[in-house]
Amino acid sequence: MTAAIFALIGTALGVLGTALTQLIKARADDTKARRDNLRLICADFATAVARIKELACEVIEKRADSDPDAWTSINKAHLEARSHFEGLRLISSFQVQQSSRLTLRYAYGLMQEAEGKPPREDEKEQGPLKLFYKSLTELYIAVRRELGIPNPEDVFLDPDDWLGPQYRDSNKVVAVPENKV
Repeated sequence: MTAAIFALIGTALGVLGTALTQLIKARADDTKARRDNLRLICADFATAVARIKELACEVIEKRADSDPDAWTSINKAHLEARSHFEGLRLISSFQVQQSSRLTLRYAYGLMQEAEGKPPREDEKEQGPLKLFYKSLTELYIAVRRELGIPNPEDVFLDPDDWLGPQYRDSNKVVAVPENKV
């Protein structure tokens, strides 16, 4: 009888140990999958907003308002960026959501500038391109922090002389504070 009780206890401990091991592995797999999704969606988002910025700046510089292909590409990139932003909203922290939304806002501001429209109130002082670079860098920092990358603030910033003279000193970013929520 005693042997049967010990056998039952041993079996229960074995099953419990296996269940705990599987639970821990499932949680680690879930975290890895979430981080992989965040990395991929953020990369797709950054690609789309970079395309908006490049095309809008090209239109602004050339004043190629009559080029329908440029506008088709800009609008397509904007739709892609919007859809990737919604993905970021589902899986990321508040800081990532906020900085990605601001990046999208200022990318749209570049589109408005390319159409010859005046800047919105918050864009008047610095301009949408300057604000775009700042918010995109803040996004990179927030995502790197969420992914657990050491020194997340170590994001390469384009040197000022790579930008047009009207945008000098546009990419100086103050580190994004960690989300304490």
